[in-house]
Amino acid sequence: MDWVKARLPEGTYIELVASLFSTLLPTAIMTVSFLGAALLIAVQTPDRLLTVLSFAGMLAAGARLTALLLYRKRARLDALDVADDRQMSGTYRRGSL
Repeated sequence: MDWVKARLPEGTYIELVASLFSTLLPTAIMTVSFLGAALLIAVQTPDRLLTVLSFAGMLAAGARLTALLLYRKRARLDALDVADDRQMSGTYRRGSL
């Protein structure tokens, strides 16, 4: 990701990171859909590994939604700088793993 920051002007980088935190509806839909799929897999499939992986993915989707909700207001501030954006992009990246 460092090569992206080196090529982009600071203002563009700040806008890109702020836009990551403006996707509440798609992220919520994805999280609810993932929950539904994980529950369906758990009920209809006797494969425990698949069930465990589904619920691990559901936890990751929940972490991403939580990070988005926690940092959403901060991302909309006009006084953001590159250091704040690096922290917020790291938070978003960890929630997306």
